[in-house]
Amino acid sequence: MGERVVGPAPRRVRRVGGALAALACGATVLVAPAAGARPAAADVALETVQTRIPVGMPDDHGAPVTLDATVVQPVDGCPCPGVIWNHGFGGSKNGDRDTRELLARHGYVVLSYTSRGFGDTPGQVDLLGAKERQDLLDAVDWLTSPDNAVTDGRVIEDSVGQVGASYGGLHAWALAAANHPAVRTVVPIATATNLYDALAPHDVEMLTWANGFYATGYRPEDDNYSQTFHRVVHEMNTGLNNSDAQVELDARGVKGRWNDVRVPVFVIQGVNDGLFPANQAMEAYDELTSRGIETRLYLGGIGHPPAVSGGPEVEYLYDQVLQWLDWHLKGKRVPLQRMPPVEVSDASYFDSVWDGTVRRAQGLSRAAVTTFHLCAETPAGGALSEDPCPGAVPVAMANAYAGSGYDEEPVSGNALRDEAPDLADRADLPGAATFDSAPMPADTPLDLAGIPSLDLQVSSVHQLPVGSRGTVAAFQLDPKVYDVAPDGTAMLLTRGAFSEQVDAAAPGSAPRHAVDFDTFAAFTTIPAGHRLRLVLATEDTPYLRPTANPFVVTLHPGSTLTVPTGEWLGPRVDVTP
Repeated sequence: MGERVVGPAPRRVRRVGGALAALACGATVLVAPAAGARPAAADVALETVQTRIPVGMPDDHGAPVTLDATVVQPVDGCPCPGVIWNHGFGGSKNGDRDTRELLARHGYVVLSYTSRGFGDTPGQVDLLGAKERQDLLDAVDWLTSPDNAVTDGRVIEDSVGQVGASYGGLHAWALAAANHPAVRTVVPIATATNLYDALAPHDVEMLTWANGFYATGYRPEDDNYSQTFHRVVHEMNTGLNNSDAQVELDARGVKGRWNDVRVPVFVIQGVNDGLFPANQAMEAYDELTSRGIETRLYLGGIGHPPAVSGGPEVEYLYDQVLQWLDWHLKGKRVPLQRMPPVEVSDASYFDSVWDGTVRRAQGLSRAAVTTFHLCAETPAGGALSEDPCPGAVPVAMANAYAGSGYDEEPVSGNALRDEAPDLADRADLPGAATFDSAPMPADTPLDLAGIPSLDLQVSSVHQLPVGSRGTVAAFQLDPKVYDVAPDGTAMLLTRGAFSEQVDAAAPGSAPRHAVDFDTFAAFTTIPAGHRLRLVLATEDTPYLRPTANPFVVTLHPGSTLTVPTGEWLGPRVDVTP
């Protein structure tokens, strides 16, 4: 039955710490708001029960598994809807206690459990493999069972929601696609719909994140990682057999299975999240709404580093999450129902500070764009021009192997730039070409809102055997987009990754051809007098894994950068209390 702790809520809660909280390489993704947003709930008495939940799938050696779990529930006033809270990678059921209590004080029975392979739950971490997905369904069955002695009939059997960030957000998408009859809605926060695309965009491994996760959660003495997990990380690190890594990680995501999602989804994603860019969240919104699934999308300055993990923006979001749950689990009428379904707040890549405003829209649009031509004037680059430049010179870039991204890695970038500004100001980075626009006109700043895309004319010379695939690529180009002030100070806005696979029919030299790829999404304004800068580099280390393949890639005239603009968004609305 478990250990019960019963007591009244404190009369005053100064701060609700923790986060809907996902731990990602030790970094908190979201920090919960002050409890003052819903003061009427402060006097609700809660009961906390520590328990274990038996699940149907054994560990990888055939031994039974029970989930280490906690239930927080109101002492009075139920039956109530249930909410499952899933932690981030490397976390446990104990994370984000105050957030779980906040939900319970608002009339929810909240179950949190430690995922298999972490904390005191045995088994192997498999990156949301079949066993972890079944654990989630078993937890829903346990929570809603009328024979459950812990909740003792307090949970409405067909009224369960789920909230999770990062790894917990992967659980949200898995639960949404499982169509359990008791589940009514999920809230995935700062997460991905496809792990391979997220951890290896265009087959370029996010080096620090993938290995940071692996190292942070691994306990060799407990054999807590599946063999598949070990194999996938090895394949991505070496660049060999990436096809297998993609197959395994694709099977763990919801991308390509949009028809399986039939419950309302509230997607919350950071536009400056250094691990999971907003691109997949935007795709999810388009896919679900096109199928008639009620979907809400918030894009702002929250998530994994360098995004922030707390503050007023998170407080605003927590109130929206509570409204969403009240709407879909309790049938209440809430202000959220009258708002447009898309909200966006501007965010800078580093050091983002929310200005208390959001912009709203009835949906996503990519119709309004500004196209810049990459007009090389020297081997180092040239201009971003709104006019074509067929007479531009070609630019050849060689693989530099390492060095140019050390001060812009999401977790350590701030500290490195503060401690070694002389290094951060280097302008002689190898293997890169730089293109600057004219200053933005005084009356028309550039309102960047969406996913920039590159359409490049290239040719390459490489040294790979026929048929090779993976992060050992024919060539690699890692773009960065900057806002350059009149004094020359450059502020990173967004970045991307691209590697081209070897043409199995013609290894060696490749003729001129087109490559098209997106950068990561960005929502920000480039002020009047500032310039837009594009840097195309052959590596972005240590954030991204550089290919070990020697290559030269040539950029030809006819290449363009297309930037989405924000005409589809409404005016800024001040939403601070």
